[in-house]
Amino acid sequence: MRLALIRLMSMLGLVVGGVGLAVVGGYIGYFLSGCIGFVFFYILITSLWMRRGDIIAERMFHQMRIQDGDEIEVTVKIHLPAPYWLCWIIVEERWVHQHRQTEEEQYACLAFVRGSRQIKCHYRTSTKTRGLYHVHSSRVMIGDMFGLVRRVLVQEERDAEIVHVNPLPLKGDWFKGVQRGGETPTSYGTLRDYANGDPISSIDWKSYARYQKLKTKQLEPEEQHSSILIVMDARKGSPANFERLVSAVSRMVLELNDPSLQLILACGESRCLVIPHHDQQLGVRSEVDEWLTTIEASSLDSYAEQLRKALAQSTLSEGDKVIGVTAASDEQTRRENNMYIYQQSIQLLYIPPIGEHGEQRYA
Repeated sequence: MRLALIRLMSMLGLVVGGVGLAVVGGYIGYFLSGCIGFVFFYILITSLWMRRGDIIAERMFHQMRIQDGDEIEVTVKIHLPAPYWLCWIIVEERWVHQHRQTEEEQYACLAFVRGSRQIKCHYRTSTKTRGLYHVHSSRVMIGDMFGLVRRVLVQEERDAEIVHVNPLPLKGDWFKGVQRGGETPTSYGTLRDYANGDPISSIDWKSYARYQKLKTKQLEPEEQHSSILIVMDARKGSPANFERLVSAVSRMVLELNDPSLQLILACGESRCLVIPHHDQQLGVRSEVDEWLTTIEASSLDSYAEQLRKALAQSTLSEGDKVIGVTAASDEQTRRENNMYIYQQSIQLLYIPPIGEHGEQRYA
């Protein structure tokens, strides 16, 4: 009798305990499901709120040459305005063989980004042809799991060390020119259309990285109501070099996000005024507002006059701060530039000359 009662109480205890555990487990399950649902909802709201231009990323090459079976480490630095974000990172790399045969490698990883994070991915090469391969191009796509926002990084320089992507969501034609007599070029568009997710391929990214350092040191955001005067050496200037200078420096100015900031560029017979332009749909972008009078500075004697005319024709008001930027190549020109800039109380930002292929030559 006592044994049967003990068994009955044990069975009742097991039933009650099981029901209790089920109830507690159910609440725990509800709690975990709610947490997971909240996380997914937060990621969805963050992805809806975030624009492609808000994603700042850097892709670094750690290995420039590969052979079959090599393990490649890829580092992607991501910085976001949101505290937390879950994203996919898809990397496509193309390697070229010494006999011009190409191999493509693709891999993907899921990354949890907390404001700013350095993410490292690894993959093992599977080349079909033995031999030494050199890096040809890299394409990194960063996007959310809902497919709402996507950021594409493309680097096509074989000797690239780092890829910088500007955070501004530029769309359409970047530069619009107004004919002011003669054969003044109407466009220096070196950016492809962001609207279709097309890559940026024609910016000298290594030079732009150094522009970033110069901007951080000498062009602080609190310098309001400033005009930047950029003058290249007229004897060394060419349309291609001028185009690259416009591209790199205009993006630098746009990052300051100062509506009152104006950018004057002068190179031989090419000169334009670039201003940050705000649009409710496209955000902030850069446009060539107008083409100024054609200038000719074929000798060092006319250099000061060239600067004086550029300042006189700009829309500067009394008390505006002017920042002088020069890309003169020789020491004598630089000294004369510095003397004139010093006399005019202009802050000097020196930009080294651009090489034959667009690369910057730094000491």
